[in-house]
Amino acid sequence: VRAAACFELTLMVREAVRNAAQHAEASRISVKLSPSSVVIEDDGKGLPDGALEASQGGLSHLVRRAELIGGAIAFERRHDGSGTRIAIRY
Repeated sequence: VRAAACFELTLMVREAVRNAAQHAEASRISVKLSPSSVVIEDDGKGLPDGALEASQGGLSHLVRRAELIGGAIAFERRHDGSGTRIAIRY
């Protein structure tokens, strides 16, 4: 992974963890790294419907940063509405 991509990934993980702690009120946040992905999961309130479309900051910045490194990002909400999983592939 290029140095520029590593920098963007670091910022993305920081933003996702901050969002989980601040907005989702998560009590548990995990970050899993692999050679081609980063997965951030929390046990917070979950993303409300339309959160990505309404975002003017955190979530939309994550999408933009993923695009900058030629990657992809997926946001998943648990079926019961609690918790969020963010998968970043690069």
